Amino acid sequence: MKKFKLVLLAGMIAVSFSAVAAFSNGMKLDQVKAEVSKRVAAKESLDSIFTDAVATRTPVIFLTESLVTPGQDGSALLKALVKAGYPVASARDALIASGVDPASVTDATAAGAQDTGGGGLSAGSSGFTNGGGSTFSGGGGSGGSRS
Repeated sequence: MKKFKLVLLAGMIAVSFSAVAAFSNGMKLDQVKAEVSKRVAAKESLDSIFTDAVATRTPVIFLTESLVTPGQDGSALLKALVKAGYPVASARDALIASGVDPASVTDATAAGAQDTGGGGLSAGSSGFTNGGGSTFSGGGGSGGSRS
C-alpha cells in the first residue's frame, strides 16, 4: 500500500509539472494550438495560459490563432493578454489579424486595457539645448521674389 501511494504521488507531481512546463521556446504554431486546446479543455484560465506563454516568449499571434473565431469579440482576450505581459499594440494587432471584430479590441483599449509591457527607452540627452538660435548653418539662398 505504501508503494502504491508513493507511485501515485510521483505521478501527480509529474502531471502537475508537465502542465506548467508545457510551453517552451521555439514551439511551432501547431504545437501551441495543441497546448492551448488541451489547457482550455481542462478549464484552465486564460490568465494562467497566457502567463505561461509569456514566460517562454511564445508569439502572441500563435495564441490568438489558437483561440479566435472570426468575428469574435476580442475584448476579454485583449485584456487577458495584456495582463499576462503582452504589449497592447501587439496583442490588439494579433487579435485583429486572427479575425476578431476590430471594434471590440479598439473599444477594449479605450476602456482601459493598459499596456504593462516593457518600459521602453529612457529619455537621454538629445544634444539640443535651449539656447535660442538655430544650430544649422549654411544652405539656402534668398528665396526669390513674390509678385
